[in-house]
Amino acid sequence: MQNWQPVLWCVGAYVAGSIPFGLFAGWIAGVDVRTKGSGNIGFTNVLRVCGPKVGLPVLLLDIAKGFFPSWCAMQMGGQSVLVGVICGLLAILGHNFPVWLRFRGGKGVATSAGVLGALLPQELGLALLVFLVAVGISRYISLGSILGALTVVVSHLVLATEPFGMDELPRTILAILMVALVIVRHRSNISRLLAGTENKLFAKKQSADAADDGQGGVDTDSCGNNDNHSEKNPADMAGGETA
Repeated sequence: MQNWQPVLWCVGAYVAGSIPFGLFAGWIAGVDVRTKGSGNIGFTNVLRVCGPKVGLPVLLLDIAKGFFPSWCAMQMGGQSVLVGVICGLLAILGHNFPVWLRFRGGKGVATSAGVLGALLPQELGLALLVFLVAVGISRYISLGSILGALTVVVSHLVLATEPFGMDELPRTILAILMVALVIVRHRSNISRLLAGTENKLFAKKQSADAADDGQGGVDTDSCGNNDNHSEKNPADMAGGETA
């Protein structure tokens, strides 16, 4: 049984990461978030569609499902840092590609933050600072997410005594892979940022061709309104990404 423990922790990490808290919260609020805004189940789309009262709990839960698999595997399960790193990556992949939703999940920023809290807390603090400054100045959540992710790698290479030594190598690989995932998942946002068509946070009117997780205003009228939940609104989904 002892030999199977790392495998069980890894399976549990993916399952935990794949729990679609954003989808559940939307259902409780009376809306299927997959049919509104970007169609994404992540925190930003929930915030845009349902407002902060629904969005903020989703943010905390998405962070938790990244933090606890890694932390518990190391602290409670007695596993190595490598197993903790693998559990963290699997939690992120579970959020991004949940098997229950045909592998169409969120973009993994909040879940990645939870993993960083367990494995790279100093780097997370610096990344959060960069994120807040970037979003505060630009009001682009996608830009803040990308810059924050890049900060994780740069700060780890600076702070770690030997980032490519045996002790730190798993954390270094984690940081690099997380940045790659964030950038790949935000590729459509990057295109719109370069084109100047990305919507800003709390914009009064959301541009139809910029609807996507990681940007856009808050549309709280969608919650509790069951008139059009059966099918997606083309105007809401144009230019969006549901992966």
